Amino acid sequence: MLANEMQALNTISPENPFVICNKYVCQTEDRIYFMMPVVGGGELYEHLKFVKRFPEEQVKFFAM
Repeated sequence: MLANEMQALNTISPENPFVICNKYVCQTEDRIYFMMPVVGGGELYEHLKFVKRFPEEQVKFFAM
């Protein structure tokens, strides 16, 4: 399973402003740990919880 997650993250362009690339990955018998840089602004889900629904134009922006 670790190889699939690593491959997916490594294929994403590092220039993508909405994706944080992984710096290091390690695995135990029952868990996978992704070490990523801390980025201010929070998660998209937290913003969605606050506004309940994004306007259509904003959804199109995030989907591009």
